Amino acid sequence: MLIFLHRLGFCLLLAAKGILLMRLLMKRNCAGISGKTQLLYAIIFIARYIDIFANFSSGPELTALPKFTLIALSYGIVLLMFFCCSESYQIHHDKFRIDLLIVPCLVLSMLANYGMNIVEVMWSFSVFLESVAILPQLYMISKQKRVESIVYHYITLLAVSKMLLLIEGIYSQMYYVRYADRISLAAGIIQLMFYFDFFSNDLPLMSAVQPPCPTCGRSQDEPAEHGDGTNGVNDVESGIMSREAKEQEALRSAAAAVAAAQGHSQEQHLMEESCPPPYEAAVVLNPATLLESQKEESTEPTVIATERETKESEVRVQA
Repeated sequence: MLIFLHRLGFCLLLAAKGILLMRLLMKRNCAGISGKTQLLYAIIFIARYIDIFANFSSGPELTALPKFTLIALSYGIVLLMFFCCSESYQIHHDKFRIDLLIVPCLVLSMLANYGMNIVEVMWSFSVFLESVAILPQLYMISKQKRVESIVYHYITLLAVSKMLLLIEGIYSQMYYVRYADRISLAAGIIQLMFYFDFFSNDLPLMSAVQPPCPTCGRSQDEPAEHGDGTNGVNDVESGIMSREAKEQEALRSAAAAVAAAQGHSQEQHLMEESCPPPYEAAVVLNPATLLESQKEESTEPTVIATERETKESEVRVQA
């Protein structure tokens, strides 16, 4: 039972590293993946399995093959991220200080171990460091407000693997106290707490990653950094927008609608000023009205002349 749980947990750990390496080899894109977490895991496995290098001179063992495979996968991921896929590496989000994790774990391994020798100290160091190695990845996810699908599956496999190994440790503590590993048990509980905190957050899941921008090296589906420090969201393919971006989009739409309404009212006002009223246009354009006005204007001088002659004749008669 214990051997089965241990081997199953180790196989899931290999699967997690394997799918991550295959993704980097096939897509050549490491957006959403924390390089610092992968670097910590590379340090963890080389420190934990340092004994296989010490015993390699006496002949390789069959159990050393999975350990070598895990080390090779871990360092392959690190090399691909920092050299082959460096254009898509989101270093501006991966800013967690890993020295704050390495130094305390190294000091703690010198205080809590099963023997003051290099193998036991490095083993304790790897156990303590593994319990907090996922923190840079979780910090990066909290900055992006979303999680890539490959990262979600990777963390899920790590969580299930650690849960199986923790069940093995609890079973050993209950029935095989002599072989119980209290250091791994305590560190495993702390690590599972971080995993549970990750799964408790309802973060949007990205199913695909756009290739990085050739000019700035930023992923196209990554929030663009504006001059005022706010993050705009360009999630055309996924249709996922944060609440802040939705509010900003609504404000921009409302401002555009108000500007369009003001422009329409100004145009209508200008048209009313340039065009005469309808009744004035009708008077000017009516031919009958024009003829009547011309006749009145032509008869007015005749009437005036007739009245003048009448007055002159009356004056002559009186004289």
